[in-house]
Amino acid sequence: MTVSIFISFTLGLLTGFSINGSEVIAYQQQDTIEQLENTLNKLKEVNKKLNADMKEIIKKQKEDCAFLEAHFADIFKNKLIGEKIVILTSGKNNVEILLDSLKKTGAGIEIKNLDEKTFFPVVCDFIILQKDKDENNNDLDGIIKFLKRYKQNFVVVQDYPATDEEKKYYAREKIFYVDEINNVVKKVKLILFLSK
Repeated sequence: MTVSIFISFTLGLLTGFSINGSEVIAYQQQDTIEQLENTLNKLKEVNKKLNADMKEIIKKQKEDCAFLEAHFADIFKNKLIGEKIVILTSGKNNVEILLDSLKKTGAGIEIKNLDEKTFFPVVCDFIILQKDKDENNNDLDGIIKFLKRYKQNFVVVQDYPATDEEKKYYAREKIFYVDEINNVVKKVKLILFLSK
């Protein structure tokens, strides 16, 4: 009888503990869910503010670029006066935007076609080597080595974003480059480099 009372008592305790334990677990789960919801709501608010800030920054950047584009000629008028610049291009590139920007600086500009292979000797202050998207670095390697051998001041420009491979190549060869040259900020970067 004592054994049966002891077993009954133990079963009662285990049943009570499991019921009470389930309530504790349920309470902890509910508390965790509420904390996660609060954190999620705070993150949503932060994200909303960041998106609004980003939109404002993009708007301001567009306004600044429009102002710079509108006043480009005034800002850089005669900045390169007396400088002779030769643009080496394959003829596939649209050189007009680059040419227009450089003319506003007062620089003397000459365009030479890379395909003709008759661009040397060149007497100038700077050479702008305009890279076509279809040209790989091996195509330019010989020309760049030639320019370095003659200690020409040159910069590589391209009208598309530089790839990782191109960036590594330019860094390895210690070449100054300007990608996305149609962007007014990048034009400013080029003019500042040429006016050193």
